[in-house]
Amino acid sequence: MAETAVLDLTLSDDEDDSDDSQCSNYASSTAQVKNESQRQPDPTPALAPQFNNEKDAPKLTIVNGKGFWRSWTRSFKTTMLKLLDLIDNSVDGATIQERPGFTGRVHIYPDVHEQLVTNRKGSKFISTTGLCIRNNSPHKIVPLSEALVVHNTTKVDPTEIGENGVGLKQACAALCDLSFVLVKNGSDANIEMGIVAKSLQREEGPYLPAFQFSNEEGQESLREQMITLFSEPKHEDVAQCIAQYGANITGCDPSLSDGIDGLCKRVGDMCHLFYGSDYVFEVILNKIRHGQEEGLVKRALDLQQKITVNQLIKDLRREIPRTYLHIPDSFQFIVDEERLKFNYWQKRLVELSTFTIPIGSTIPWKQNFEVSDQHPDSYELRLFMGFDRFRIADADVDGETGEKTETKNASLYFYSRQSGRLIKSDPDARAFLGLTSGGTAYCQGLTIIIDDINGCLPLHPTKQDISFGLENKGDVHEENLVAWVGSVTKFYYSTHVKKFNNLKKVLTAKVSHYVDSKLPNEPKALSESDFTTFKMTFGEYRSKIQVDSKKSKEIVGRDTYFRLHRDCSIVNEKKRSHNSSQKKPCEDNSDDQPSLGEPQKKRRRGEPISHREDADSDADSEANVKMEAAAANNSIDNGSACIDLCGSSDEDDGRVPAERPSHPTETNRILELEKVIKQLRDESKSEISSLRQENKALQERWTLHKKQLEDTKTKESKWKALTTKVKKENKELKEQVEQKDRIISVLKRRLGA
Repeated sequence: MAETAVLDLTLSDDEDDSDDSQCSNYASSTAQVKNESQRQPDPTPALAPQFNNEKDAPKLTIVNGKGFWRSWTRSFKTTMLKLLDLIDNSVDGATIQERPGFTGRVHIYPDVHEQLVTNRKGSKFISTTGLCIRNNSPHKIVPLSEALVVHNTTKVDPTEIGENGVGLKQACAALCDLSFVLVKNGSDANIEMGIVAKSLQREEGPYLPAFQFSNEEGQESLREQMITLFSEPKHEDVAQCIAQYGANITGCDPSLSDGIDGLCKRVGDMCHLFYGSDYVFEVILNKIRHGQEEGLVKRALDLQQKITVNQLIKDLRREIPRTYLHIPDSFQFIVDEERLKFNYWQKRLVELSTFTIPIGSTIPWKQNFEVSDQHPDSYELRLFMGFDRFRIADADVDGETGEKTETKNASLYFYSRQSGRLIKSDPDARAFLGLTSGGTAYCQGLTIIIDDINGCLPLHPTKQDISFGLENKGDVHEENLVAWVGSVTKFYYSTHVKKFNNLKKVLTAKVSHYVDSKLPNEPKALSESDFTTFKMTFGEYRSKIQVDSKKSKEIVGRDTYFRLHRDCSIVNEKKRSHNSSQKKPCEDNSDDQPSLGEPQKKRRRGEPISHREDADSDADSEANVKMEAAAANNSIDNGSACIDLCGSSDEDDGRVPAERPSHPTETNRILELEKVIKQLRDESKSEISSLRQENKALQERWTLHKKQLEDTKTKESKWKALTTKVKKENKELKEQVEQKDRIISVLKRRLGA
């Protein structure tokens, strides 16, 4: 039988380690040291400088383990962000430094256990104790003895997402009071287990123990090794955590044996279901905290945990595709047996385009504008832009509160690191980017995506924000970023709105046209696609960066499926309307006409009638000119009659004037009115379409609420039925007890007789 390899976190006199490693191990081993009072750790490393007396020696500040735990539980805004912080570790492990032929895998599934229940019906007891996250890795995984050291990280690559050494421990503590970490390193024989538990923390310091086991065939089984190890008195506190896990599985009292059985089952799944993967990592989250009610009985808590896990799985299926940009198509990301596809933005954005801009991190852009991309502290930042065809169709009014919602404004998304992790989003970034924030400008579902794939942006430790304050010249870095991104955004928006003569309603209608459209092909990964791009020339104008639109050139990409094409009819109508407004026909401009009391200008007999030609229409034909001259000769007597282009008759000499053809000005006026009517009709259709879409969204929301209400009623009825069943069982048990009491009393009387 092979010996059990236990990771001893205490310090010995002959250990040769760094100061930080010694301090962290010393803090982590306090709970173990108190059970072994004869072994006193020496916090002074072997290579540390010697001091003449104890007074001169430096002292270590004690870290309160309970205080650490409390701070961890308050670090995230939502439960989804806590889960995503754990998933980041799995994504990094399965995607960083890929080797040829390696396929990354991340599986998220509920921690479900089946237990046979001995009763009259012989039914099974199925318990859902939490959530599991499992991933493989192309290379050896860092030993848990290092991974569980507080504020210690082995990730030095800036493209990796976890560089603060708190993600795994902090997220586990924020989600639940008890978590287990399992690792298979190299083969099924090398198994490690770590525990992140609230009950293990002490005021003397944090305690996150890690253990190693051998799982080779022909030797002592993993189960027997665990029972032997955790039955020792010095591991009594760890054994209590495992026993509590066993109680959650069986629904009975805490049991070390049941807890070890549950852990061995997960180790077996890790080895068999991920067969062919030499390095596997898994986190078991036990009893996730997510809106649970206090004071419920145990069976109700188990039911509520099942509902919580199912809801979180639904949320993960919805949020994960939006959270990561650069997950390759070959990557197997499975959430409860459903494989996810990472083409969220490719399916949504109209005129999806990409840009690359230089960002200086230390020098203001105004100082080296001409050579911004040549400075050693500058880097290239990639942008994606488009109009969200689904967001533009969302209702402008909240169906529940009736308040106006701003869902169509220019939205900004920050993605960072190699996996393309969503760090921050701003639903209305117009003010942040220095754009016009009044009216409906930039409100056609415009979406700006910042892709910091090289990891140049400073992140908050919990990856919930961009922390420019971490840099010495963070304010300069942020100002440069805003200036460049704002200029490209303004250029992109103006380029497309000019296609429709700056008519924002027409742009909205064109984008909404793609709401029900389907992609012709399955979209490729974002980094592998060929999207539309632009050759741009930048300049400085009024202390702002501006793109020279006259020198820019659009290069259409074959993977930009939804296009906005220039509408020539709208362009010509706007042009004709503009030219017509510059003319001065007699019926519209009274300043050019003489008043009734003034003598009117006469013209000679046979002089042709002059008129203004429409700039956008063809010149009048020679026949029309001759007809106008003939009509003028018939209507003028000795040059004394007034030329009335407004349709008045000549009755001075008693003659009936000949019928004159309508003047081109009147025809232009009619055409202009028809165009106005057509424009109003189109706007009405657009508004009607928008109202219909809002009505459809409200109906869908109402249907969803109705379904949720029905589900709530169903759950309530099931709960009542369960309560009735329990009461009935209690009544039957009470009757059985009373019957046995009566039998006992009868037997006692007979024995007494």
